[in-house]
Formats: sequence, structure tokens, C-alpha cells
Amino acid sequence: MNANEISPKANARLNRIRIVSRVLKALLLLYFVIPFSYFAYFRPFLHKTQDGSWTTVWGTYATFSDIPLITKLIIGLAVGLILAAVVACYQLLCLYEKGIIFSARNVRLLGRIGYLALSYKTLGIVGNLLISAWNGWIGSFPFHPILIWVDVYRFAISPLVIGGIFLIVVSRIMDEGRKIQEEQELTV
Repeated sequence: MNANEISPKANARLNRIRIVSRVLKALLLLYFVIPFSYFAYFRPFLHKTQDGSWTTVWGTYATFSDIPLITKLIIGLAVGLILAAVVACYQLLCLYEKGIIFSARNVRLLGRIGYLALSYKTLGIVGNLLISAWNGWIGSFPFHPILIWVDVYRFAISPLVIGGIFLIVVSRIMDEGRKIQEEQELTV
């Protein structure tokens, strides 16, 4: 039997993968695209309260222009990382739906999702430190360096960090398996 031929048993498995990929794509669109159209997904980062003030992760401000630029940049980067992760997940599910399971593109997308998860959590930690330093510099409240270790501990036990590292490792393993498969296909 040729290594590239698909057996009937494997074809049934491939059909299940395609169905699950379609369902996950639909759920991903429902979860992210519909709330983004109403800007409800930005609510945890930045939203206007009933009294007219703006609330961010790091405080409440009277007007939008009172929010420090560094806070706006961090929120913009966080939303950008989330969107990039959603796009990478959707692209990966599209490849699975087409029946492409082990390819260089899949490996890159899995690794990208892992790095985006790590970047998002790192941005949260660095953002906390930058905002704390900013508030300490302008005299809002004193900067406490001991809080850095609390953030490092939270970073180390975060599901995003553990999941991101896991995806990176799995992508490297899949890449090695893909390379071995390509070598075997070239062997006569």
C-alpha cells in the first residue's frame, strides 16, 4: 500500500476531524465576531460607566483623554494579540477542515498561538509594572517593588503561560514528526 493512500478507516477519522473543525469554526465566530461587532468584548479592557467616567483595568478616569497614553497602548496591544490569536485559530481550523493535518503551516500556526498566549500574559505583567511605575512617578500612589514578585508568581502559574508553552512544545514535536514523514516518503 502506498504511504500517501488513505484507508477507509482513516477516511472516517478524517471526516470526523472535518466535522469537528467546522463546528469549532462556527463556535469561534459566534464567540468572537458577534461580540466584537457590538464592542462588548472590549468591556474588560475599557468601558464607559453610567456616570460618564471611563474604567480601565488600571483605574477610573473622568474623561477618555485623562487615560494615560501608556494605558491606551497596552489595551490596544492586548486587543491586537487577541485578534491575532483568533485569526490563527481560525486558519488552523480551516486547514483541519480541508484535511491537512500535518503540514508546515499547521506547525507554524500552533507555535504562533502558543507565542501569542505567552505574549498576552507577558503584556499583562509588563503593563501592570509600567502603570504602577507611572502612578508612582506622578505621585498617585507609591510604587512597591515587592509586587513584582507577586506578578512573576502569577505569570508562572497562569493557564495562558502553561498552555502557551504546551502548544509551542507540541508544535515542535509535530514539526519533527512532519520531517520524519517527509523523509520516509522520499525513501524508495
